[in-house]
Amino acid sequence: MVRLLSMRINGKYAFLSSSLCKPYNEIIYTRKGVNSMADRHHFNLLKKGASAWNSWREKHGDVQPNLSGVDLRKTQLAGVRLNWANLYGANLSGADLHEADLQQANLGGAILNETNLNGACLYQSTLSGADLKDANLSGADVREAKLNWANFYGSRLSGANLSEADLREARLYQADLQEANLSRAHLSGADLRETNLRAVRLNGADLVGANLSGVNLNGADLRGARLNGANLYQVELSQANLEGVYLAGAHLSGAHLSEAHLGGTNLSRAHLDGSYLNAADLHEANLSGANLTGANLRGADLTGANLREANLSSADLDGANLRGTHLGGANLNGTHLDGVLFSGARLSGMRLDEIDLHRVNLSGADLRGADLRGVDLSGLTLSRANLSGVHLSGVHLCGMNLSGADLSEADLSGADLRETNLGGADLSGANLQAANLAKANLSGATLHGAHLNEADVSNSYLIKTDFSHADLSAARLSGADLREATLQQTNLSGADLSRANLYMADLRGTDLSGADLYMADLSGADLTDALLTGTDLRGANFNRAHLTGTRLDQANLSGALLGESTTADSL
Repeated sequence: MVRLLSMRINGKYAFLSSSLCKPYNEIIYTRKGVNSMADRHHFNLLKKGASAWNSWREKHGDVQPNLSGVDLRKTQLAGVRLNWANLYGANLSGADLHEADLQQANLGGAILNETNLNGACLYQSTLSGADLKDANLSGADVREAKLNWANFYGSRLSGANLSEADLREARLYQADLQEANLSRAHLSGADLRETNLRAVRLNGADLVGANLSGVNLNGADLRGARLNGANLYQVELSQANLEGVYLAGAHLSGAHLSEAHLGGTNLSRAHLDGSYLNAADLHEANLSGANLTGANLRGADLTGANLREANLSSADLDGANLRGTHLGGANLNGTHLDGVLFSGARLSGMRLDEIDLHRVNLSGADLRGADLRGVDLSGLTLSRANLSGVHLSGVHLCGMNLSGADLSEADLSGADLRETNLGGADLSGANLQAANLAKANLSGATLHGAHLNEADVSNSYLIKTDFSHADLSAARLSGADLREATLQQTNLSGADLSRANLYMADLRGTDLSGADLYMADLSGADLTDALLTGTDLRGANFNRAHLTGTRLDQANLSGALLGESTTADSL
């Protein structure tokens, strides 16, 4: 039995015999700084090449190779079986280990600079603190491996499988991980600056506090990943899938997220100033309090998104879809909104006076309580919009589409509503004093209790409109079409209804005293208990009208057509 002890002579290791040694227990001292000893027999066998080594492993599968600290620089070991081997602190820089079996091997602290590990199996291996600078791990199986504190600077890992690997605090600066699988990997605190992560799988990965500034993540799958506290400055995330990702407070200034999938993502208080989100899918995303100053959101899908208190000043939202979006308290000053669809969006309580709403579609939008005075609303579509309580006094709304809109209790005094479509709109309790509604369409609209005194409603379409209990005193309704309209207990005193069509209109208990109904058509109208004292009824048509209890004293009925069934108490 011979035992070899080594001592350094002229910079080299020399081996001294000893009668205390046992077979396969020969040892060699390894590179300076590594506190372990390699088995000399294992080392010599490995130096014979992969074929000889693999044959020996076939026969001694129960033996754990001890190669800690050995110097195997530039060795040709393609396809070698080193599974379960102890290679702690070994120097394998420049070695060819492509398609090698290193599963469950211990390579902690090893030097693997420029090592070829292409297609190698490193499943559950330990590489903690290893130096893999410029190494090639393309297509390697590195699942569940321990890689914390490892240095991958400039390494190639494209197509590698690193699922559930431990890469905490690892240095991956400028590494190539294109199309790699990092699903459920642990990357907290990792340095991924300028890394190529294009089309990488990071679903369920832990990236808390990771540095991803300048990283290419285009087309990456990040569903369910944890990125809170991560540095994402100028990151490339075009077409990436980030659905459901927690990005609250994330730093994404200048990030490229065009066509990214961000549906349901939490981006509250995120820094997205100057970011590119054009054509991105942000449906139902939480962007409350987010900084989107100067962001590009052209054509983005923001349906149902939460943008409360978000800063969108100078952002570009041209062509974006904001249906059902919550924008309460958001800053839209200087925002580009050309062709934006706001249907169902909630903009309640907002000040829009400094916003360019040219060609914006606000159909179905919630604008309750908004101050729209001084706002340029030309070309807007506001059909079905909720505008209850809005301030629109003196606003130019000529020719606009407000059909089905809720304008209850709105202030439209002095507003220009000529030729505006208000069909089916709710204007109950609205203030339309002195408003111009000439040739407007109010058919089927509700104006119960509305204030229209001195308003111009001439030649308007008011078929089946509900004016019950409204104030239309001194209003101009000449030539208006009021067929089957409800004007019960309405104040029309002093109103101009000359040549108006009131066929089958409900005028029960209505005050028409002093009104002008010259040549008006009241055929079939119900004027029960109506007050027409001093009214001008010259040439009016009362055929089949109901005049029970109607007061017509001092009315001018010259040339009026009363018809055979007309009855009145004071005729």
